Amino acid sequence: MVKERITSALLTEGDADWDPRIRSQLGSFAQASANLTNFVPNTGHPLAYSPSAPGSDVSPYGNDWDVLWLGTCGVEGDVFYTYPDETVAPYNKEYQLIQSQLGAEPFGELDRLPRERIVTNVRNALCTYTYALSLRGAIKLARISVDMDIMVDVFMSRKCGDGTLKCIAPWLAIMCDDGDKSDMGDHKHEGLREPTGGRILQYSTRVNAERIGEGKGMEEWKSNW
Repeated sequence: MVKERITSALLTEGDADWDPRIRSQLGSFAQASANLTNFVPNTGHPLAYSPSAPGSDVSPYGNDWDVLWLGTCGVEGDVFYTYPDETVAPYNKEYQLIQSQLGAEPFGELDRLPRERIVTNVRNALCTYTYALSLRGAIKLARISVDMDIMVDVFMSRKCGDGTLKCIAPWLAIMCDDGDKSDMGDHKHEGLREPTGGRILQYSTRVNAERIGEGKGMEEWKSNW
């Protein structure tokens, strides 16, 4: 990526899953991410923002990011937006696997209304189901990961948290793993498994791949709730 000067790349784990409506999900996330990355603080309230120059965007997600962490199993931040998204899972499907590093509870019901998604800077996160790198982020990672001796998600979380990397993430995550049938840590099975679908997805692309391939509409997709 660095050698060929590729401007951005998306990396996914082999068991990643997502909602077939991901195009519209990413459209909404892009607008919120651009607001978060392209706005600079005013001299007043620390969470008040003023816009950057109009028409200055190179990326629909904003110009100032290293990592878009689209698939986590928990995230914390201290500056965030919420926006309506009818594809977001209900509260009882939400789960966080991280322990707070900011002295507060991770995102939950008090931070968003039902059917709202959060987009936040990343101070702490876990799992790398899916993330995007900008060219700037790839260059930084290539330089700082030479002596990396811990798991990738822990390493990235620390570098996002200390400001080495500028990272943005949605919560709930837009991409996740394939539920309880994930291959992570399990190398004993043989053959292919039937997908169960990501736990936070109403419609799983893995579960509904055949139906989608047959041209069936959403009313015929299998729903998780």
